[in-house]
Amino acid sequence: MRARTSILMGLALAGLPAAIAAQQSAPSPAATSPATTSPAPAKTPSAPGDAAFAGVAWGDAPSAVQGKLEAAGFTSFSGADQDVPVYRGELVGIQALVLPSFTAGRTLNLLTVLVKAGPDSSRAAYERIVQVISGKYGGPNSVVREYSAPYAEGDGRAAEGITAGKIRLSTSWALRNELIVVSIGRGHDVVVSYQPTGTQQAGSNPF
Repeated sequence: MRARTSILMGLALAGLPAAIAAQQSAPSPAATSPATTSPAPAKTPSAPGDAAFAGVAWGDAPSAVQGKLEAAGFTSFSGADQDVPVYRGELVGIQALVLPSFTAGRTLNLLTVLVKAGPDSSRAAYERIVQVISGKYGGPNSVVREYSAPYAEGDGRAAEGITAGKIRLSTSWALRNELIVVSIGRGHDVVVSYQPTGTQQAGSNPF
């Protein structure tokens, strides 16, 4: 059982750098269509005590994060004492992995959710998650749609272009205490990244 758990954690963590890189890397301007970025509509800032993702809050200890995630239906692969513990459950009806990260002082400072959508449903899952977050916090601060040749928006080849790393889709919200970024990785995981803004550690981590 321990060997199987190690393999599962290895697979989850191996996919994380590429998925996060998909949020951050920008294709070459010479081969990329102009990015579509929407203006930032007015939104209601998050307030201390707002409902968090599964009740988790910045600054929580690993044991507190584990208890809250398990209460919300997520199952731990290995326990809260790992450097990056992995939890499995569902988000928007699709299998998801939750990876909380902690400071040297063992307090929560980053939360990443990998929604295992696949090529046939990653775009729909992405749009659904954006809709859910927008419904709670208003329109996003930034919406990026970048298409590199030979792909173009509306050509019916979005899944192929995402797999090839030629299409970048990203939506972000800069709230008072948190930055939320939703994107689609090359493996068609929908990546939802939550992090405190600046040195903020005490605010809630929303979804």
